[in-house]
Amino acid sequence: MAGSSPGRRTDQNDTNNYNGESVTYTSYFESFPIPFIFRPQRSVHNSSSSSSNYMPYLRQSSNDATKQSRLHQGLLISRRMSALIATYFVRGIKRRHVYLLLFTAILFCWIWLSTIRVYAVLGKYKVKNYLYDTGLLSCSLRKEPIIYVLDTYNVVAVWESNCMMENVRLRWYRESNAVHVIHEMPDSIIPTVIDNNHYVYKATIGPLRNVDTYRYEITYSKNNDNIILVAQYSFPFFPSIPSSNKTRQGRKKDKHKLSYPINIFAFSDNQFGLRVFNELVESAAARHKQPHYILHAGDAVQEYKNLQQWQTDFYDPLTASYLGQQAPLIYAHGNHDYDPDLEYTYTGKALWYSFKMANSWWIVLDSNMDDMKQDEWLENELASAESQSADFRVVIVHIPPFLEYWDPDSWHEKGEKHWGEFVRTRFVPLFRKYKVDLVISGHQHNYQRGDRDGITYAIIGGAGGSLDYDRVENYKFYVTEDKKHHYVLMELWPKKIVCSAYSLDGVMLDKFLLRSRA
Repeated sequence: MAGSSPGRRTDQNDTNNYNGESVTYTSYFESFPIPFIFRPQRSVHNSSSSSSNYMPYLRQSSNDATKQSRLHQGLLISRRMSALIATYFVRGIKRRHVYLLLFTAILFCWIWLSTIRVYAVLGKYKVKNYLYDTGLLSCSLRKEPIIYVLDTYNVVAVWESNCMMENVRLRWYRESNAVHVIHEMPDSIIPTVIDNNHYVYKATIGPLRNVDTYRYEITYSKNNDNIILVAQYSFPFFPSIPSSNKTRQGRKKDKHKLSYPINIFAFSDNQFGLRVFNELVESAAARHKQPHYILHAGDAVQEYKNLQQWQTDFYDPLTASYLGQQAPLIYAHGNHDYDPDLEYTYTGKALWYSFKMANSWWIVLDSNMDDMKQDEWLENELASAESQSADFRVVIVHIPPFLEYWDPDSWHEKGEKHWGEFVRTRFVPLFRKYKVDLVISGHQHNYQRGDRDGITYAIIGGAGGSLDYDRVENYKFYVTEDKKHHYVLMELWPKKIVCSAYSLDGVMLDKFLLRSRA
């Protein structure tokens, strides 16, 4: 084929003429299995151009021409292979770079936004508190209400304003009733005045004698005119065993009617750990259904008299996720939130108390109080018919009787090992005598769980405070421990309690089951 270019692709052998001699060669590149889209483009020579002008260095002999054509063919193959490899390499690198760059950008944005969001929320708490303290915000609630369990049939709502509100009232009713029978406090609620920017209100809601969802409203008015609603929430309550909420066909009978399981979020020792506590509360609220109760085993703040800590470190995280307003809080006083005046302005005032929740009997103790009245009361409660007939007896006490991790200097030099000894020698014999099922404590800033003398002891002090890593004792009965921040989800069933501990990132650290001895 006279005048054809050696670089032109044909389906047959290519032929070049050199001084009248025909030289035929086969392009090995043509049989190379490479996708067409990746093959480099060839230049197309003018067919009218002379072959001799195109390759003037070739000899005129057939053998030399063959050698030269093979040499040319080898060079051509080498160039094409180099171009092919370069194409693959460049395009592959570009794709990897694009994917890697895209993934890195997404990851960076996610981390940045998550971090910014966390600190934005914390900043919001502190800025809002500052604005209230300086009087720059108008009259309103600076603390949304939190509901504390008082006893089997009563709870107390605690909230705070930055001003003196007139004619403050609270009313409540059962949501399941077709006709709402409204209960209202007859007199205006008189606040506890801490200073010109802190007015704390308390109001008892009860008696709540039915298993039901209760709605409460907080209002105030000026000169008994223009009633202003400042808070309105609902909460469940289980003063007795709930009846089945299903028909025989398994359909729900009443959307307001409550049934098992009863879910409880449990925390302890969040003091000076606002970021962690806020994330734990948000994580629990996002991963699980709205709880029926909240349990806090003490040390909600580092310093009891620090008003900012009560605002930003405790009330704000619990109410921002609408937990404190809508789930009664079972609260035990710790050593850091102990009030030497025994006023307990921001929590329930009772030092120790008991109550019935469905089929279980709960006792809350005060490990700060070296008072024999508490010991006598505890034995009477444990021996009572209500306690002994319950499926479970649960005790909450801030300082654990069998504490193993603490600061060595404080433990040995400052005598803090005697705190646990007090609980161990005074209360544990009664726990054994009356067959307590579960003892929940905080104080120690990590997680431990084990059984001793038929009693399960759980330490859940990981809601935000600096973690404890130093072992000071070894009682050799704890089967699970984890030095991570955490919360616990408790599920109360007719004849069992299921407890699951979760870390800050939602990983399950422990899960255990208690069955009723009744």
